[in-house]
Amino acid sequence: MPMKSCDRSAAELDLMLGIKLNYLHVLFLQHLALVRRVSEPDTQLRNIAQEILSLVVEAVLFKDHLVHSGTSLTWKVVYYGLAAAGVICLSLLQNQYSLEHELAAAPKILRDLGVLVAEIEYGTLVYKEDANYALLAGATQTIKNILDNISRSRLDQRRLNVQAPDATAQDDPELGSASWNLWGTGNLQDFDTNFWLMLAEHPLTFNT
Repeated sequence: MPMKSCDRSAAELDLMLGIKLNYLHVLFLQHLALVRRVSEPDTQLRNIAQEILSLVVEAVLFKDHLVHSGTSLTWKVVYYGLAAAGVICLSLLQNQYSLEHELAAAPKILRDLGVLVAEIEYGTLVYKEDANYALLAGATQTIKNILDNISRSRLDQRRLNVQAPDATAQDDPELGSASWNLWGTGNLQDFDTNFWLMLAEHPLTFNT
């Protein structure tokens, strides 16, 4: 149930948010430990990441109605949101959103990522003097580049389909670059600054 539909006090909403995020994060870490490669998250891990990101974005949009008595909203975004966004970005870069039921969720995923980027860029969550600014700014730039390139790739594909409607659509090779493999088996990431710096090396994050 969306937070705006809950008839609860600000403190109760914050408590409910923290409990659910902690629960989902435990599931996230369990599935993260089971994947063969971090750069190839499975469906269950992606679904958990999507749920976490959606909840974090909802908290960001609903921030004026929350108390944040335990941990700050910025901390929640860094600890929960960036981990979820990292897995989702890896999935997007590996072109894993290909099945019909997953494609249905893709627009919301892209919208949630876009909202997160906008809130950080506009300074509603963190300021330059804050300790987490460098991490959030770097992650935001990488996510933004991925979103821009995905939008550009889809637009180019639509143009090709209009020009040659009978031709079979081809996937963008950069979207599923099989040669890009930064993490091997069992090498878990903390989704910190180094993670986002390495993710920025993927061809799809080059905003040209």
